[in-house]
Amino acid sequence: MVLVSHSHRFIFMKTSKTAGTSVEMALEHACAPDGHVVAEKTPACISEQGIIGSRLSPIKLPRQPALVKGMWYNHKSAKEIRDDLGAERFAQYLKITTVRNPFDRCVSAFHWLRKPDAAKAKTFAELRQKFQEFILAEKWKTDKHNALINGEFIIDRTLRFESLKPDLAKLASDLNIAVNTNAMPHTKSTHKTRKDYAVADYYNQACIDVVRRRSDWVFEYCDYPDHP
Repeated sequence: MVLVSHSHRFIFMKTSKTAGTSVEMALEHACAPDGHVVAEKTPACISEQGIIGSRLSPIKLPRQPALVKGMWYNHKSAKEIRDDLGAERFAQYLKITTVRNPFDRCVSAFHWLRKPDAAKAKTFAELRQKFQEFILAEKWKTDKHNALINGEFIIDRTLRFESLKPDLAKLASDLNIAVNTNAMPHTKSTHKTRKDYAVADYYNQACIDVVRRRSDWVFEYCDYPDHP
């Protein structure tokens, strides 16, 4: 999803498995007309106040890229947002996204996208093997398209998963938006299969190398350690 607030002059770019949905729902009221009801599942909403991209609401994208222009949908890329919003307004608005330690994020993505595999694993050794196969297949999202345009990092403000409440509270204060960080929705939880296994225990060197390479932008611009 993507959020655009004209009154508060910000754009929220959604990344995956970084508490992006929770932040979206916390900020959504700043992009909508009076009376708008925030819900996890929502169609696109375009008004004078701003834009709310569709979330968990089915949308069929045309095969021709030119026909996608003007459609506001989940995980819309930074370039598409700029092209549809206009380069001048895009440059003027504060561009925000959520980030997370890439090693931890990949473990969370595995447990979310491969729930059956995680649930069937009888031992951690089996779970670890399935995770490493998932990483080495390299089919998981990097979110690079949400943060870079033609190789340039365009984000002005990052909210870190590891310090999400204070980061969001500071952002809300700076933008003069009312946000109750203690009442944020908690969506897409993976705790049932993930349990309390240490992140580092999932990895071997080959998987570390893949995560470093594919998530290079996060390490470069967000100052996360390059080892789990």
